[in-house]
Amino acid sequence: MNIEVQYKYRNFEKTENYLNSIIMTRLIIDIPDSKVGFFMELIKNLGIKKVQKLSDQKKSFVDDLQHSLEQVNQHQEGKIKLQSAKDFLNEL
Repeated sequence: MNIEVQYKYRNFEKTENYLNSIIMTRLIIDIPDSKVGFFMELIKNLGIKKVQKLSDQKKSFVDDLQHSLEQVNQHQEGKIKLQSAKDFLNEL
């Protein structure tokens, strides 16, 4: 199961009498179904306010994006050759 976790913390920096910047980090974590209850209790105790389960559509998008990035890395390492944009457009 994929769960998206969002948390905020304040980074206090004095800049002309202003306290600046709320920083947000977004994580996507794959958790075995048997551990979801434990994980949800853990993040509740950590004070994380927003937890959202990914829909199947979002999970599919994340999986496809990860696969694409792996292909780019393999191309940069010279392991595979990617199709050119011109060839891709010619197929359409």
